[in-house]
Amino acid sequence: MKLSTVYKLFLLASASAPNVARKNNRGVTVIELIVSVVIAGILLQLASFAFFVNREMYLKDAAKNDTNQNLRTVFDIVGPAITQAGEGVGVDSSFPVISIEPFPSGSDNSKLTVRQLKVSTKLRICQGLTAGAQTSITVLTSDLAAPAGCVPVDGNGDNYPDDWLEWRSYRQSNGGTLGIYIYDGSGRLERLNYTGEKIYDAGGGAISGTPSANQVASASIDVTGTLANTYTAGGATRLIIVEERTYQLNGNTLQTSIDGGSPVNLINNVGQFTVRAAVRQGNTVSQCTTLLPQTNSFTCSPTLADTYNWSQIDGIEVTSKPNLASNTPGLSTTNIDNINSRIQTQTFYPRNLINF
Repeated sequence: MKLSTVYKLFLLASASAPNVARKNNRGVTVIELIVSVVIAGILLQLASFAFFVNREMYLKDAAKNDTNQNLRTVFDIVGPAITQAGEGVGVDSSFPVISIEPFPSGSDNSKLTVRQLKVSTKLRICQGLTAGAQTSITVLTSDLAAPAGCVPVDGNGDNYPDDWLEWRSYRQSNGGTLGIYIYDGSGRLERLNYTGEKIYDAGGGAISGTPSANQVASASIDVTGTLANTYTAGGATRLIIVEERTYQLNGNTLQTSIDGGSPVNLINNVGQFTVRAAVRQGNTVSQCTTLLPQTNSFTCSPTLADTYNWSQIDGIEVTSKPNLASNTPGLSTTNIDNINSRIQTQTFYPRNLINF
């Protein structure tokens, strides 16, 4: 090949090289950019969708777990109270250990009251009581005309009447004022406030300080309140110290109160609190939604054949369900309705099953 020819080919290659470089470095086209943006958008939408789906599933599961925990807490709190109802009462089948009534009246929700004896000693009524306001009740006296069992007894030799001293010690260690009941022995209770106590010598003089041996001839307790009924000294009537716990819904909050005190909030987001008792009389079991032994007021199906007493309770059934708010974050209306429709029921057995 001639040198001139080779030189011409070299010149031709040198001239075309910049065009190739320019072609290789021209960058991304507009179409390629649009396609990339579209694909990125699709991927972001898929990621966002997956995130919100997972978030809703998480919130739904969390709401279900919280709901189940709420319902378990209802049963964990109320159940033991029912099983302990009547503790210390003994074999008195007339004692009103459990009361059930609609709350508010006519609703599906219930007001449950359970009672147990807190002091084993029951004081006698040693002088008759007339209906009306009360200030003092004689519980011990050496008067020969008093009913049997009213004479003061000092078994431990400290010169104080044993029963009276037990009551005083319990009152002083529990706030100074107690709610007590007059119990007529047949299911009826009346409440008074017990504020203090006194002891007297044979001449009727109040004893201050520690009494001397055999000095105490009578004893009384100080009370406030009004009685609706008249009580005769002696017989089955007794003064008793009872713990009374009440459970009921206030809106969507389960509350409790002790001995008529201020309500305490226990559990929120509760949509139902229904209590009913299975009462067995003979071979018939009645389901009762109202059970007020003090007033002989019952709502039972089938109707009770005889007057109810504690020994006839077969079991206490508690039903509850949740009540999530309609604006619960992250949950659809369908999810909320599904959770709120869940109902749980448990049956508990009061102490009477081992007493009778």
